[in-house]
Amino acid sequence: MIAKVLAHGELNIANSVITDNGQVSDGGSSLFAINDNGLLTLEYATIAANYLNLDFGAVIANEGSGEVNVFSSIVLDEQLVYKASGLVQPHFECVMVRERASFGGDDTVTVVTNDLAQIFVDSAQGDYHLTAGSPAIDYCYDIEGSTIDEDLDGEPRGADHSGTIDFFGTYDIGAYEFDEDDVFDDDLIFKDGFE
Repeated sequence: MIAKVLAHGELNIANSVITDNGQVSDGGSSLFAINDNGLLTLEYATIAANYLNLDFGAVIANEGSGEVNVFSSIVLDEQLVYKASGLVQPHFECVMVRERASFGGDDTVTVVTNDLAQIFVDSAQGDYHLTAGSPAIDYCYDIEGSTIDEDLDGEPRGADHSGTIDFFGTYDIGAYEFDEDDVFDDDLIFKDGFE
């Protein structure tokens, strides 16, 4: 577990990549554990490739009556996204996950493929920028009350990308906005002295 939010505690994580936590051999039980009256808010987070116990682990474990809010984030670890000991429903808005059976509600959530190469540039090497054609591009709308206007690289949020059909809006989800200029950075055909 990387964080435990205790009674009346509050943890807000924004513009972050959370990866490579736990141990390959046995894994932990959860990345986040929320206790009675605790509050966990994830906004523009990318969560992937953490080593949690697949039999009983979850990315977020609500061990009491805590509140969980996940906005504009990508949660692609292999175990359950959410596990609760009570009946408290989490709030997920503009979130991409591998499964949604572990939590209910009418939130804006999309279940995607297990193939991380369709979403990230090179997750095996730790590059969690969005790849061209990623379903996370132009996925969301501006979340009401959000104060995040730049991504982890300092790029502005909400850029409408040419050639991409907006799913819910023009905002990319996860820690990084897709930067169309980066697509050609490693392309030798288009590299010359005139650019």
